[in-house]
Amino acid sequence: MDKYRLTETRILLDPSVFRKFVVAMAMLTLCAMAIVPSSASARDRRDRDKLNEPTANQVIDLADASIARFKADLRLTPDQEKNWGPVQTALHDMAKRRADRILKLHDDRAAATQRSEAKDSKVGDGKDGGARAWTTIDEMRAEADASSAHADDLRKFADVAGPLYDSLDAAQQRMFGGFVSSYFSEARENDWRR
Repeated sequence: MDKYRLTETRILLDPSVFRKFVVAMAMLTLCAMAIVPSSASARDRRDRDKLNEPTANQVIDLADASIARFKADLRLTPDQEKNWGPVQTALHDMAKRRADRILKLHDDRAAATQRSEAKDSKVGDGKDGGARAWTTIDEMRAEADASSAHADDLRKFADVAGPLYDSLDAAQQRMFGGFVSSYFSEARENDWRR
């Protein structure tokens, strides 16, 4: 038995084993610090994200630039140009509604987060008012609302764009289809994820 205790003591006192133990503990501590950020750093991250979010005007300006590029790419004839106005207005109005939805979603998420943080700071006083954080269920509802709005926009656009589409040649129609596909799929994706 003494022989095993002596070996065990030598292993524990061996500098390389001790060094490995210290390095392993330091790495575990660093990992724990990275995984469990403080509420202050999480709040700072939300503030940084808020600064990087596009404003409603930026969303609309980007959409208007995309619409102008699309029109230029179509190279409309004077007869086709007559049908362009309603299409441009519809696309611009959709961008405005999308920007409004994005802002409302951000406001709803922020309000839920603030209520939840306020509740957490008042734990024990019994006045939580039913406050809760933004949840997966809230995300699902937001996505459903965005999908419904997206479907309505697509339906309205199809009604308005019909006369222009009918006046386009085959190459212009392919370009039109490509634009509509990318424009609406990007809009749908960005409506609720922002």
